[in-house]
Amino acid sequence: LGKSFVTYTIRIFKGEESWIIDRRYRSFERLHKKLRVIKTYGLRLPPKRAFKQLDDRHVDMRRSLLQGYLSALVSDPELHLQSEVYTKMMLLGK
Repeated sequence: LGKSFVTYTIRIFKGEESWIIDRRYRSFERLHKKLRVIKTYGLRLPPKRAFKQLDDRHVDMRRSLLQGYLSALVSDPELHLQSEVYTKMMLLGK
């Protein structure tokens, strides 16, 4: 049998706009890695190894941390000026 995995469904708000991101953790890791090249980028992605378990409690905790991470990303005044950030956010899905 294949490995189990979790898809995180997160709603992000920016002003009157909102969108839903529905991705596996590794998609968030890829985004984070690409954004780290921006000098003003200082956000931390919630760690993967702290949540090896896939029970509902751990999944909800990681989803909440990922939501906070993405909310901070889109609301950061330094980063929001970087159109590259939005381009890469949209790669995750709208």
